[in-house]
Amino acid sequence: EQQSILRTLARLPDHARFTSLAVEACRTNSVPVFTAIANDNPFPARHFPELSFNQLVLKAIFLGVPVARILGLASRASGELRRMLDDYASERRAAGRAVPDDVAVVQSLELINGGDLFYWPPGHTVKVGADTEVVLFSPQHEHGKVIDHMLKKMAG
Repeated sequence: EQQSILRTLARLPDHARFTSLAVEACRTNSVPVFTAIANDNPFPARHFPELSFNQLVLKAIFLGVPVARILGLASRASGELRRMLDDYASERRAAGRAVPDDVAVVQSLELINGGDLFYWPPGHTVKVGADTEVVLFSPQHEHGKVIDHMLKKMAG
């Protein structure tokens, strides 16, 4: 029953009413219950406070629940989550334990902040989490292809 409720939270009205229930569900030791809120569920990315979302990611790694199935992870990854993962990895190494592969998966998510200068190679997918102004520098003969591609993606 608890798993079913957690899987349907995103479809219910008044999301704020259920956020504490969802956050509390992340404290469980039951992997199936935790998986119901953590994997393939848009509720945490949409409604969890930053600390609760970061704790969900860490718990997923600790339990061996695949982070690739945490919806919205790329858009919610933060510098604080990276710091928490660095600390976790350091503790594992200091104890002579292996660092789970999913730590590298999360740390490989590219995080760009306002004012950053960056290069993304061709074929790279970019997701913007807030109003953003982007200045593109592309060779003129390729620029038209880039713009056409972006317009097609934005049109759905």
